[in-house]
Amino acid sequence: MSGSNPVTLTGTGIHCEGAKGVPYLQAISVGGTAANQRCTFNNLRKGLLVNLAHNVTFTNNQITNLSDALFSFGLGVSVQNCVGQTININSNRISNQNLSTGFSYGVILTDVSGSTVNVTNNRILQSASVASNYIQQKGIGIYVQNAIAAPVVLNIFNNDTIRRFMYGVAVTNIGNTSQGFINQNRIIIDKPKTAFTQLHCGISIMNSTMIKADTNRVIRISSQTGLPRMLLR
Repeated sequence: MSGSNPVTLTGTGIHCEGAKGVPYLQAISVGGTAANQRCTFNNLRKGLLVNLAHNVTFTNNQITNLSDALFSFGLGVSVQNCVGQTININSNRISNQNLSTGFSYGVILTDVSGSTVNVTNNRILQSASVASNYIQQKGIGIYVQNAIAAPVVLNIFNNDTIRRFMYGVAVTNIGNTSQGFINQNRIIIDKPKTAFTQLHCGISIMNSTMIKADTNRVIRISSQTGLPRMLLR
């Protein structure tokens, strides 16, 4: 598959859709480790959107000028309803460059119970222009969630930079019986305006079990006075 370059911020780079009650799609692989395998996506709302698929790999790709004016549709990589699969989101660069409007999620994985999830070595950046235009930062860099608590083999580690989001990494309803990992991530929360009134958090773990967060760096950059924010909850 190759990247898409729509001329307006209304498109999706790649959309893969399965159906309930029938076998999932074949494995989906976008990009690769070789330079000539990289896909570049530019000027769109969604980079990769996958629903009801069998095994997803998104590797070494670049998504630039990702944006949505309402912060409700801008998604770098979205994988939904992929149960019992292997999902690898590795070595990608997701950003909106210098745009004044941002995106909601860098990587969002929803209802992936029983799957093996590897989100590693990515760089996910909101622009400085977005941070300066809003009193609150918005969005989540990496989000993994199930509708109800269910196990996921979880590895979120070595992500180079996640910057200018309300939440850096968040997981919800990961009901593991074996260890899941959020390790060696670098999360930067900027504070360019007045005091935040809403919670901002480096790493959020909600209604989940057996999640180990270790050797992460959560950095607060502030030129303003105001309430402190939470680094881990």
